[in-house]
Amino acid sequence: MNRWVSKIVVVTLLSVMVWVWAESESVQQAELTPTVAFVDGPEGTLVVRVLTPSFDGQVRLRIEGTTASLDRAERALAGVLELRPGVAVPSQPGVHRVRMADAIREVAEAGVSVLVADPEWVEVQVVRLVSGTAPIRLLEPDGMELDQVATRVNPEQVTVRLPERAEAMLAEGVEFPARLRAEELGRLREGQTVTLTAVIDVPSELLGLEALEFEPRTVQATVRVRAREESVTVDDVPVWVFAPPSVLGEFEVSVADEDRSLVNVVVTGPGELIDQIRNQELVIKAMVELRGSDLRRVVTEGQEEFEAMVTFANLPTSLRFETDRREVTVRVKALGEATDGGAALP
Repeated sequence: MNRWVSKIVVVTLLSVMVWVWAESESVQQAELTPTVAFVDGPEGTLVVRVLTPSFDGQVRLRIEGTTASLDRAERALAGVLELRPGVAVPSQPGVHRVRMADAIREVAEAGVSVLVADPEWVEVQVVRLVSGTAPIRLLEPDGMELDQVATRVNPEQVTVRLPERAEAMLAEGVEFPARLRAEELGRLREGQTVTLTAVIDVPSELLGLEALEFEPRTVQATVRVRAREESVTVDDVPVWVFAPPSVLGEFEVSVADEDRSLVNVVVTGPGELIDQIRNQELVIKAMVELRGSDLRRVVTEGQEEFEAMVTFANLPTSLRFETDRREVTVRVKALGEATDGGAALP
C-alpha cells in the first residue's frame, strides 16, 4: 500500500513539474507601454534631438514570447528605456529614422518578439558637438551710455559647445550679448559705478542651430553710466592774465580792450556741471599764462604786443569749450624799476 502511495506522489510531482515547465515555455502575447528616452552619447560629444513632434516618450507595444521571457521583458521595460548613439541609435551625425521595435528589442534583451510598436518610427538628429570659448559683450540699457573704460564683466568669456559645422563662427569672433536685468536698472546712477547681474543671450549668428550649450548663463557686470551731456552758451567770459609776481613786477602787461572777454563760448559736459554754470555756481574764466622768458623775448625784439593762447584751466576736465577765438592780443612794456606785482590781472 505504501509503495503505491509513493508512486502516486512521485507521478503527481512529475506531472506538476512538466505542467509548470510547459506553461513557462508556452508562447503568449502581452501589451506594454514603456517610457523611452533618447539620450546623449558618452561625454556629451554626440547629442540626440527628437524631430518627430508627436513623440511623447511613450511606446505602445504588443510582444510575444514564453511566459518566462514575457516576465523578463516586463521587468526590463519597467523603468525608463534609454536609447543613445551606438545603442539602438546610429552614431553617425545626421538625421536618422529609428525603428522602435528593433531599438527596444536590442536594449531590453528579454528574448521576446515585438509584434507591434506604436509609433513604429521616430526621426532623430545626431549632432557632434565641439567645444570652444567666446567673448561676452555687455549691451547698453536703452537711453543710457556706459563708460566703456570703467565697464567690465566677470567672467569675460563663455564656454561654448556647438555643432561641428558651426565651429568656424568662434574663430570669426562671434560675441555673446549680455543684458542687464531690468529689475536692477533702477540702481544705475550717472557717474556712479555699481555691480549688477547680466543675463547672457544667444548671438543672432547662432540662432537656429540644432544644438547649442554655453555657460555661465549670467555674469557680474561692473558698470558706470556716463553722465548725460548738455551744452550751454556763456555770453561773456572774462580773460585773465596769469604770471609769477616777479614777472609782473618787471613788465606792464595788459590785454587789448577788444580781447578782454570772449563772447558766446559754448560749454559742453555732464548735465550736473552745466546746471552749475547756468546757476553761476561754477564760473568760467579764460586764462592766459605768461612766462618771463617769453615777455623778455618780445621786449628784446622791440615788440609791444603779441598773440597768446587762451585756455580754460582750473575747471573739471570733463568740460569742453568751443569759441571763435582761442588767441588774444597781449600788450607788454618793460618797467623802469621792478615793483611788487600781483599774480593775476584781469
